[in-house]
Amino acid sequence: MLKTFKVITVIILISSSFIFGNPALFKAKKEFILNHINKKIELLNSFKSCVSNATKQSDLKKCRQNHKASIAKLKEEARAKREEFKSKK
Repeated sequence: MLKTFKVITVIILISSSFIFGNPALFKAKKEFILNHINKKIELLNSFKSCVSNATKQSDLKKCRQNHKASIAKLKEEARAKREEFKSKK
């Protein structure tokens, strides 16, 4: 009975460290995600404005190309940051 209690206690302690993890890392991840969402919103608003101001097909094409490049850059930055977070685990 005592041995079982010790095993359960150890399991709970180990699992709690996985569940709660590093609070500083969690805070950094949360802040990064919120900033990433805000950047996406800014890019979409910029894209919307560009499309609204377009007067011909070539303008629309430029808007789309610029937006696509901006999104690709944002994705690369996010990928690098995720790798950084993984290495801190």
